[in-house]
Amino acid sequence: TQVRMNGLPGPYTQILLNSKNIFSGLAGVYGLEQIPTSIIDRIEVVRGGGSALFGSNAIGGTINIITKDPVRNTYEINTSYGIVGVGYAKPTTDVKLDFNVANVGKTHKTGFIAYGSTRNRNSFDANDDGYSEIPILKNSLFGINTYYKLNTRTKVEVNYRVLHDFRRGGNKFDLSPHQTDITEQTEHYINTGDFSADIFTNRETEDKLSFFFAFQNINRNSYYGANKDPNAYGNTTNLTTNTGIQYFHHFSNNHKLVSGIDNIYDHLKDNKFNNVEGLSIALTQQEKITNGLFLQDELKYGKFKFSTGIRFDSYEVTDKTDGSGSADGKKFVPRFTVLYSPTENLQIRTGYAMGYRSPQVFDEDLHIESSGAKSIYHINSPNLKEETSDSYTISTEINGIKWFVNYKFTLEGFYTILHNPFATKIVSLDTNGNMVYERYNATNGAFVRGVNAELFLMPLYNLKFQAGVTFQQSLYNKPEQWSDSPDKVTRYMLRAPSSYGYFTSTYTIKNNWDFSLSGIWTGPMYTIHTGTNPDVAGLTAEEATAIRE
Repeated sequence: TQVRMNGLPGPYTQILLNSKNIFSGLAGVYGLEQIPTSIIDRIEVVRGGGSALFGSNAIGGTINIITKDPVRNTYEINTSYGIVGVGYAKPTTDVKLDFNVANVGKTHKTGFIAYGSTRNRNSFDANDDGYSEIPILKNSLFGINTYYKLNTRTKVEVNYRVLHDFRRGGNKFDLSPHQTDITEQTEHYINTGDFSADIFTNRETEDKLSFFFAFQNINRNSYYGANKDPNAYGNTTNLTTNTGIQYFHHFSNNHKLVSGIDNIYDHLKDNKFNNVEGLSIALTQQEKITNGLFLQDELKYGKFKFSTGIRFDSYEVTDKTDGSGSADGKKFVPRFTVLYSPTENLQIRTGYAMGYRSPQVFDEDLHIESSGAKSIYHINSPNLKEETSDSYTISTEINGIKWFVNYKFTLEGFYTILHNPFATKIVSLDTNGNMVYERYNATNGAFVRGVNAELFLMPLYNLKFQAGVTFQQSLYNKPEQWSDSPDKVTRYMLRAPSSYGYFTSTYTIKNNWDFSLSGIWTGPMYTIHTGTNPDVAGLTAEEATAIRE
């Protein structure tokens, strides 16, 4: 469910909730699927690292999910019925129900919107082998957004939501996880909230001082195991907070300055336990504190718009298990973007952004994989250093109406240089025969380059079509070892598809009735194969050797 932007995987994309940086690594495993559409007002997507306000992980881009605010007295109930796997022998169903109720006071000083949703998707088995390609998914959510205007210059907002999410993949769904051949199962309980206060110092120019606090608390029960393994149960807790102050100042209608400070706190504890014997082992206990100071200036001059940002971060990662994962650092991160609009229908944008990722526990470390009868664990090298990047982008966008068809076409090129990029290799088998992947720095560096193309068409007032495709190349500057064997090397970054894309179309039959069709495409990629070579499966050693030769 992660978003791949500009050729880079999910951890390189900054995901925000109401402009708050509380989307943790644990939430990143399934996080986007856990945000129901019923609470979303709009999604702001910026490719590349164009903003200094939200942190330095926005190397591939930034996705800001803005939830609904009460604007008038309304109520709404939505249902959808989807079919997954159209064209296969046994497609499955995906049913959603959501609602929201909004109320605004007569003087518009107060207002609230309450919302909820439920979703039920059955597992999907594409080749009828008894193993699911898409897991069971059941979740439910309830939340409320409120505001109160103390006076004409002060507005306070309080938002809160609670989510329960269950999913399970594998086989033999009628049995307990440790009685199956393979099961991946998670159950999340997530509480999210935020508070903000805006004090307008000048109503005419909308200068304001903004204070905010946001949190996300996650409790996850999990099972990742194969061959009836009773030791594959786990529990993970994660608390993330984001606190800050921002000041918005308008020198004129064409010149705006934003400055501020913020703090991000993240505490994570991951336990593994034996469901039969009741034993518990702390695999990870990590605390990360990041303090940031930023300044961003936006200036419009004629047909040009300049955006310049600088950010200074000081971070400290504390490993509370054995101390091997502790790290700290200070980073100065500049970013610059130029937008040129020669006509109303044409925009040309170019930009540069520096970014970094500190050595910490990542989402894939908390999502144990299974290969055959083995579990696969991810660890950080004791010598792991921060990864830094220099990103360059250039894009053009054209829009308008042609032959009564609304259209928008975007073409973008990107080039990202990675210094000390994180790479992964197999280092050993532990005492239980499980596989251990170690994350280390590829000291010779790497680069990611490619192009994006997107097209939006609205040929009729009730028919919309959108599609996008990316072609990219992700290469290390020199071959990197991916196994414990020194002769197994590659220049290709693993799990980086050379092409991927999507399409979606929506036809409005009449008011409140829509029909939609969507799909995604993932092209070929290089990945580690740890099972039996299918070319030699079932053969004798002599026959297999003959085929290899």
